[in-house]
Amino acid sequence: TYSISNKNERISDVIKRAGGVIPGAYIKGATLMRTRQLSTAEMEKKKQLLRLDSLVRDSIPKDKQSYTVGIELDKILAEPGSSYDLLVQPGDVIDVPRILQTVKVSGSISNPLALTFEKRLRIRGYIDRAGGFSSKAKRSNIYVVYANGTSASTKGWLFRRNPKVMPGSEIIVPAKAEKKGGDDTMKWISIAGMMSSMAVSLVTLVNLTK
Repeated sequence: TYSISNKNERISDVIKRAGGVIPGAYIKGATLMRTRQLSTAEMEKKKQLLRLDSLVRDSIPKDKQSYTVGIELDKILAEPGSSYDLLVQPGDVIDVPRILQTVKVSGSISNPLALTFEKRLRIRGYIDRAGGFSSKAKRSNIYVVYANGTSASTKGWLFRRNPKVMPGSEIIVPAKAEKKGGDDTMKWISIAGMMSSMAVSLVTLVNLTK
């Protein structure tokens, strides 16, 4: 645990004070966990939401919120003081893991599991090794969550992207949205019928006023 020495202290400064990274560290998988104090307005909104849920109505809301910041430690150490090198804040936790050796495949997959990372494999190769897509899989929008918290999707505007899979990644295959039943069909038929009747009535009214 380190105290912040000055208001301009950055991630690279803290890493340097900690003696730097050691051999075997997976720099690309480094994360920054940041904790933020909620404002009075945010706390009040949180209390109102809790009151609406009978299961957690009596819970005491936390006045702090923690979230992961997707940092790129390799770029930070290569360019100290750059825009990648964020200023540290009280309560920040910088985590640099050891070399990660697996890739997790989850979501609408026949056999979700973690697989050994292989540099030659791409997204589809890992999915095939996990048993392939399930019948509900939305194949057009697969995404990869990297160890540092950032993500990339296969969905593209003109051309489909094929994000690179890195050690410690998680490949997530979402499910297709459930199709709404025949009630909606009947509803639209009913609306169309009403619109048609209104149109006929309007034409009749115009003819009578001529």
